Amino acid sequence: MVPAELGNLHNLTRLGIDRNELEGPLPFSFLDLARLRVLHFAGNGTLCASGSAGFATWLTQLEVYVGPLCDEVDREVLTSLYETTGGPDWTSSEGWRQDGALAGWHGVETDSLGRVAMLDLSGNGLAGGVPATLAELASMTSLRIGDNPNLTGALPQLLSALPLREFRYNGTDLCVARDEDFRNWLASIPSREGTGLECPPLSDREALEILYEVTGGARWTRNTNWLSDRPLDEWHGVTTNGEGRVVGLNLGVNNLTGRIPAELAHLSELADLNLSWNSLGGPIPPELAGLSGLVRLILGQNNLTGGIPPALGRLSRLAVLYLDGNELAGPIPPELGNLSGLVLLDLKQNELTGPIPPALGNLSELVFLDLWGNELTGPIPEQLGDLSVLQRLNLALNRLAGPIPAQLGDLTTLDQLFLGRNELTGPIPPELGRLTRLRLLYLDNNELTGPIPTRLRGLSNLTQLRLDENSLTGSIPAELSRLTNLSIVNLGGNRLAGPIPPELRMIS
Repeated sequence: MVPAELGNLHNLTRLGIDRNELEGPLPFSFLDLARLRVLHFAGNGTLCASGSAGFATWLTQLEVYVGPLCDEVDREVLTSLYETTGGPDWTSSEGWRQDGALAGWHGVETDSLGRVAMLDLSGNGLAGGVPATLAELASMTSLRIGDNPNLTGALPQLLSALPLREFRYNGTDLCVARDEDFRNWLASIPSREGTGLECPPLSDREALEILYEVTGGARWTRNTNWLSDRPLDEWHGVTTNGEGRVVGLNLGVNNLTGRIPAELAHLSELADLNLSWNSLGGPIPPELAGLSGLVRLILGQNNLTGGIPPALGRLSRLAVLYLDGNELAGPIPPELGNLSGLVLLDLKQNELTGPIPPALGNLSELVFLDLWGNELTGPIPEQLGDLSVLQRLNLALNRLAGPIPAQLGDLTTLDQLFLGRNELTGPIPPELGRLTRLRLLYLDNNELTGPIPTRLRGLSNLTQLRLDENSLTGSIPAELSRLTNLSIVNLGGNRLAGPIPPELRMIS
C-alpha cells in the first residue's frame, strides 16, 4: 500500500512510484498535493487511482500522470454491455461511452473507487442477451435489468461470482439454466425477482457460442469462423458428424482463459474434448459426466482448481483422461476405477492428496498410469499388479510409504517403472526380475533396505537402473553385469560393500 502520509508533502511536484509491487488504491490524501504536476504509478501490482469524480478531476489537473484507474475494467464491461444490448436504441443512455466518471452514466452508482456498485437499467429498452462479462463487475451488489422484454437467452452462469444482494430480471425473456450450483446462488440472493423460466436444452451452436464468450474467444490465438453463420465444422477446432452434430472440439494451445462452462454438457454427441495447454481456471464442471459418448477428455496444463469430480467415473466409453499440470487438490476419486475402457490416465503435477485408490486396479485396459508429482500418501495398492497390459507406471515424487508390492512383478508388459522420491521402505521385491520388457527402473530416494536381488538379472532389456539414496546393504550382485543393455546405473547413497563387478558401468 502507498502510505497516506505522502499526502503531507505539500511542496511535492514530481512523484514516481512506478514499476514496484504496490497494491491497492492511491490514498485520497493525494488530493492535498496541490503543487504536484507529474505522477507515475504504472507497472505495479494492483495499484490504481480512484475513478470517483473528485479523484478523476484532480488527475486531469496534473500535467502528466501515467497509471491505471481502478474502474478501467468496469468501464470496459459497461461499454461491452452497451454495444451488445442495443445501446444506441436505449431509452436513456446519458453519459454512456463518455470519458467522465462512471457515476455520471445513466443507471450507474459507484463506490469510493469509482467501481460499479449498482446498475439499474430497468425498463430501458435493452435487447439481446446478457453478456457474461458482467461477472467482472466485482464490486456490484445490485443489478436491475427488469422490464426489458427484448432481453432473451440464458442468464450467464458466471454471474454467480458476484456478491449480489439484489437482482431483478422480471419482465424479460431471460431463463435459468439447469445447473444446481447456479440455482443455489440465485436462491441465496436476499432480494430477487425473476421470470421463473427454465432454459431449454442448448443447441450445439449455442453451447459453442457460450464457450467462446466465457473463455475470451476474441483473444484466442485461432478463432477462424467462430460466431459466424458458417457450418460448425468450418469453425476452428470443431469436428462434426454427418448430421452436423459436434463430435470433436480441439482448442489446445489456443489462449483460452476463464472457466470451462458447464454448457459444454449440451454437446451430447461429443467424443473428443481437448482444451489443454491454455490458461483455464476454476473447477472441472461435473456436468461433463453427462457426455456419455466421450472417448477423450484432455484438460491438462491449465490452472484448474478444486477436486476431480467423482461423476467422471460415469464416462463409460472414456479411453483417455489427461488432467495433468493443473492445481487440482483432494483425493483421487475411486469412481475412476469404473472406467473399464480407460487406456491412459495422467494426473501428474497436481496437488492431489490421500491414498491411491485400490479400485484403479480394475482398469484392465490401462496402458499408461502417471501420478507423478502430487502429495499422495499411504501404500502402493497391490491391486495395481492386476493391470495386465500396463506399459508405464509413474508414482514418483509423492509421499507414498510402505513396501513395494511383490504383485508389481506381474506387470509383464511394463516398459517403465518410476517409484523414486517417495518414503517406501522394506526390500526390493525379487519378483521385479520377472519384468523382462522393462527398460527403465527408478527406485531412488526412498528408504529401501536389504540387498539388491540377484533375480534382477532377468531384466534383460533394462537400460537405466537407479537405486541411489536408499539404505541398501550387501554387495553389488555380479549378475547385474549380464544386463548388457544397461547404459546408466546409479547405486550411490546406500550402504553397499564389496567389489564392483568389472563389467558394470557405474555412473554416480
